[in-house]
Amino acid sequence: MDTRLTLSDVRGPLTDLLSKLEGKGGEVWLQGLKKFLRKENPWEKPETFRTIEIGTYEDVESLRKDLEESGAQIGTWARDILNKTELSQSKQSLDLVVLSVKELGFPEGAQYQDICKAAESRGLDRCPAEVGAQLRRQYQDQPEGEWLIVAMEPIRDSDGDPDLFVVERDGGARWLSASDGSPDSFWNAHFRFVFVRRQSSHFSPSFYWESFVFADVKSNRLAFFPSHLFVWIQEYIFCRLWILFPKEPS
Repeated sequence: MDTRLTLSDVRGPLTDLLSKLEGKGGEVWLQGLKKFLRKENPWEKPETFRTIEIGTYEDVESLRKDLEESGAQIGTWARDILNKTELSQSKQSLDLVVLSVKELGFPEGAQYQDICKAAESRGLDRCPAEVGAQLRRQYQDQPEGEWLIVAMEPIRDSDGDPDLFVVERDGGARWLSASDGSPDSFWNAHFRFVFVRRQSSHFSPSFYWESFVFADVKSNRLAFFPSHLFVWIQEYIFCRLWILFPKEPS
């Protein structure tokens, strides 16, 4: 049985891939393609950085007081937007993920709006604003020199500027500070952002369920498709799947 692919087999997937590489999320797709060619998982689930609780304080004043009593320093603009932060009315545990701008597919840096879009495509969302102060309170062992920007819906400070919380350790002091949260604010590749893992689903439907994913499938391996068809092939191919990766037969 001849299992070689024809041009008509790959024309559609290849055209779709090229379109994505040329689109706004092209850097993300290019990084995924490079990983695939190295036989690495191109869309591996990012590790949980830390699990924290929110909804543990009745009001912002109680949270601020506890932060200060714990020895945390609160910057002027961070204090300003903390006073406007809405707290969760119930206790929740959130899995936080930290990724650099480069890890999100932007080796030359990117605007904040594009950083958030790239994270959403990986099953990550912006954090509730409360995460800024809660992470500062619960992250006692933060290493010296670390600077983490909390990806969140910006809060406008007293001057009307949109700000994000920043959790940092500088000179031995544990700081809650703030930085520019404008959609077009530019961040270099080394900056690291904190996101929350999406709880309803591990994957983003707009990215995974409607996109091509890369499947490493060779002879002597079976690729599982939702249509329950088992296909023998010999080369790497681009497959439209309703699941992320091929499964080995048990």
